[in-house]
Amino acid sequence: MSQRFATRTAWASFFFAFAAAVSTALITGGLGWWLLGQAEDTRLRDAAVVFAAEFKSPGLSTAELEEMVREEVSETNHMGTAFAVFDQAGQRLAGDHRLRALASGDCAAMAAEVRACSVQNESYVVVAGAPHAVTGWWLLAAALASCLIVAGVAFVASRPLAASVVAPLSQLEQRVAQLDASTITKGPLAPDSGVTEVESLRRSIESLLHRVDSALGQATRFASDAAHELRTPLSTIEAELELMLAGDGSAASIGRVRATASRLSLLVERLLVLATPSTAGALTEPVSMRDAVEDTVAALPSDDRARVSVEISGDFTVRGDATLMAMLISNAISNGLKFGRRVTVSVAPQELRFDDDGPGVPVAERTRVFEALYRGVNARSARVPGHGLGLALIAHIAKAHGGTARFEDVPGGRLTVHFPVNPQSG
Repeated sequence: MSQRFATRTAWASFFFAFAAAVSTALITGGLGWWLLGQAEDTRLRDAAVVFAAEFKSPGLSTAELEEMVREEVSETNHMGTAFAVFDQAGQRLAGDHRLRALASGDCAAMAAEVRACSVQNESYVVVAGAPHAVTGWWLLAAALASCLIVAGVAFVASRPLAASVVAPLSQLEQRVAQLDASTITKGPLAPDSGVTEVESLRRSIESLLHRVDSALGQATRFASDAAHELRTPLSTIEAELELMLAGDGSAASIGRVRATASRLSLLVERLLVLATPSTAGALTEPVSMRDAVEDTVAALPSDDRARVSVEISGDFTVRGDATLMAMLISNAISNGLKFGRRVTVSVAPQELRFDDDGPGVPVAERTRVFEALYRGVNARSARVPGHGLGLALIAHIAKAHGGTARFEDVPGGRLTVHFPVNPQSG
């Protein structure tokens, strides 16, 4: 069951205060009890010393000793002190029967909750005792009561204090609850609270919201552009089918429908790959980049294959998906052939390089061309066919394999796809 932070803080304050109060009470109570016992023993020893000083000579009779005890008890009646006299062998001679003989200077608890201390002179052992008040339980009860009072005060006082402390968090929570897609990045989440931890959390949430807003914007643009790209071939297929229904069922019409459907299928396949998160799937298949390049080039149409050359300066293996890697290589080659006459594919340590003799990519567009459905100025001005998906697909697949794609500043055009060293690739 969830609890408000103020309530949890109040309970924490209660238990901490109670534990601290109990520890303090035990220490102070135990010390006080010990000091009270020491003071009581000192008083009884002093009383025994004073009484023992009255025995000037040995050989007193029992009656004389009893009389002396009665007189001493009478004089100390206000203190409730009892006395007893013993000989050197510990035999009782006179006094209170609750008291027993002790070694000189010793103190001990006697029967009926009496504590006594003894003093020995040349002839007698004098024991002074007094009812021993059991104050330990009272001290314990008082300590527990004080602990509960302190803990209760801490519980009550900590709630408004905790509420004040978490007020910036509450404001932040209310502001986040009011957000929707249209206001996700409109202004700061909350005013500056002046609390370091809250400000750090606010900045982290704002950063997350900006990333979410950017992702939502890209998804919206992607969906809009994809719908536009899909609408054209579908319209073409629809028009051709209407002509065929009207009686023009020639092989040429069927071929055009088939070609359009093939382009549409390729477009949908690319869109599906781009719509898949770049970190999805367990890409664990070992893929030899040399084999992937050679197999992909060998599968090209003969006219395209004649315009592509392969240079191997080092092979490496990537843990990934062979089908996706073949798609990356074929799209990179296709992109180079669209803008140039020849393409050279180089397999270097941890890199694939695609060089062509085309015009290259302007520096200002070298980042944007990897966005889905974006077409660069060269593609638009030369009316090069395409949907703006090839380079986006390359960047997407490279990212899924932990790599990066970029254009380098060399004559013509060079697309480089770099893969990190994978210690598990062997």
